[in-house]
Amino acid sequence: MASRRNVACPENETLAKFVFKKWEEMAVKETFTDRLNATFSKAYKNLCDHKDPIFDLKGARKIKGVGKWMLTLLKQYFESNKDDSSQELLEPRAKKGRGSGRYLPQKSSAPYAILITLYRETQNGKDYMLKQELIDAAEASGLSRMPIG
Repeated sequence: MASRRNVACPENETLAKFVFKKWEEMAVKETFTDRLNATFSKAYKNLCDHKDPIFDLKGARKIKGVGKWMLTLLKQYFESNKDDSSQELLEPRAKKGRGSGRYLPQKSSAPYAILITLYRETQNGKDYMLKQELIDAAEASGLSRMPIG
């Protein structure tokens, strides 16, 4: 456990006290590891050395040593100051990937030509098409810039 440090920016004094207090609370627990000690140490040191005032989680995120886990602890501090704009920073971002949205191929691509051709044929009353028949019809439609194979 480190001793208290001087804080470079007076506006960050209460935040630094909060982090130090959390550090002391965690240090008495059996689950407190050297790694956790290093995390608190780095975050506290860099918070004290930070020259700009920190008013929200967005500002805290810029400090080296403050990661997602530390941000969840700091969320308690900033909730007492009630800054709603910082709430969105801890919420997980939507990941790209497969969703429940409908499939929409790129225009003038082979899949686009196949889907349009299949749609047109079902509108004309055809219930099914063989694979080669569908490929030939899609190629003949001219909807694709690349060969369908």
